[in-house]
Amino acid sequence: MTNHTLQKSMFQSGCIFAGTAVILGAFGAHALKEVLDPTELATFETGVKYQFMHALGILLIALSLRKIKGKTARYVWYLFSFGTLFFSLSLYVLSMRSLLGLSDQFKAIGAVTPLGGLCFIAGWLYLAYDGFRVYDDEEQHRSKRKSHRHIQSTESNTESGT
Repeated sequence: MTNHTLQKSMFQSGCIFAGTAVILGAFGAHALKEVLDPTELATFETGVKYQFMHALGILLIALSLRKIKGKTARYVWYLFSFGTLFFSLSLYVLSMRSLLGLSDQFKAIGAVTPLGGLCFIAGWLYLAYDGFRVYDDEEQHRSKRKSHRHIQSTESNTESGT
């Protein structure tokens, strides 16, 4: 996957997660306010809050891809996405269990919630550990720019026939 494709995919998924968090937040504030008890509503809102925060995290990483290692960005994106699905989705289902007609045995889905939390934690820690792209020294950076200019000038020379 090229950096451009990675960036586009990350940006789109971040937008989808953020947009659905807004929709679900509005749904919770208006439609569920009267039908869920305060504890269930708080659980639902926690799912929305974490989904939105990690959607913004994905967007930030997508927009910072030039400064973040591509491999690290991809892993963190996966971890945040799985975290959102495991953590937030399980909280949505748990909080609306009675509305969905699910039995108390369905509480077992709550075991998935900590896995999502672990994905979030692992994503942030991995990003902190290996995320920032740094050049060892200015010479290495200069060397990369020089070789890029050399490739460009070689391409122009072959195109012009010299």
